[in-house]
Amino acid sequence: MLLIVYDGWAALKPFDVVLVIVGPVVAICTTHIFSNSLVQLVALGQTADDARVARHARFESRFLLLAVPPLAVLLVLHLANVALTDAIRVVIWLEAALAHLLGRTGSSKLSLLRQLHALSVLAGLVISGRVLLHQVILELAEGTC
Repeated sequence: MLLIVYDGWAALKPFDVVLVIVGPVVAICTTHIFSNSLVQLVALGQTADDARVARHARFESRFLLLAVPPLAVLLVLHLANVALTDAIRVVIWLEAALAHLLGRTGSSKLSLLRQLHALSVLAGLVISGRVLLHQVILELAEGTC
């Protein structure tokens, strides 16, 4: 999540931004596939054969769809001739809003008590605020703010 405080966005090309968006999602999928292989080995005492790894890779590949919404927003803004740095800011804010909405929806679907629901919303705000605080500190340190 701290990728948003990266200071070199202005120097990136659109394809570079696509790689920044897709890279972590691919890393998460790869990590899940690897961890499942370890679980098979440790918990079940079985080695992960090619068929088992392929089956789990197909299952985990659905998480690659997480990269589609930000890429779609980036593409639409690029086609609308929005500056890349502004498009990145829009994607970041939309992702933060979506994370907040999903957290709020998830906690209400789980029928959490109001106090726990409020606490989960507050935790999301604190984490988002921390990321924004890092960005401000970095900009102040560089004298760009």
